[in-house]
Amino acid sequence: MHRLFIDFLRKSEKRRPGYFKSLGDGKDLPILPYQDNYPELLNVIYENVSGTPSIIGNQEFMDFIPGYHVIHVDEYNSCLTTQNDILEGFSDKNLVPFLKNYSSDFVSIEVETGNVYFVYHDDDQIYKIYETPLDFLKTINKFYDKQVYFLDEDGFLDYDEDMEYVIAKKMNPTIGFWNEEQDNE
Repeated sequence: MHRLFIDFLRKSEKRRPGYFKSLGDGKDLPILPYQDNYPELLNVIYENVSGTPSIIGNQEFMDFIPGYHVIHVDEYNSCLTTQNDILEGFSDKNLVPFLKNYSSDFVSIEVETGNVYFVYHDDDQIYKIYETPLDFLKTINKFYDKQVYFLDEDGFLDYDEDMEYVIAKKMNPTIGFWNEEQDNE
């Protein structure tokens, strides 16, 4: 998993020189109430980077994947609280976020299963997008390899939505989200 995360950062760096450095040095892990069952991907992320700063000068460095940035370690607990508030009343899954957007939507890992989900701030269901964090990393690396991810004319990380679905569906055939059947839980 560590190698795939670093590979992704290197691919990002190749297209956006300075991106890796913009994420800062790895810090201590965020303090979670279930430290004994800490998702490996969070260990890998925060041992290598601190996350995207809340104020970033260069637009090219904002996103980890299009629309989502790595939650900064200093903002982690606040994001966890926000996500848990969103989930209250419709999901009892033990999810920990690792990416977020500026609308407070999250990409999160279920602690018990390792499944990766989209959690939207304005939706009362969650969407499983990967069976494991390893599947997530393999797929986003393939997105760079196949030029699904690119910088648009304004410097935002963008993507070819059609190609994203084709590749993700091929790599994750059991996940309804990529088959437009919305595998929600």
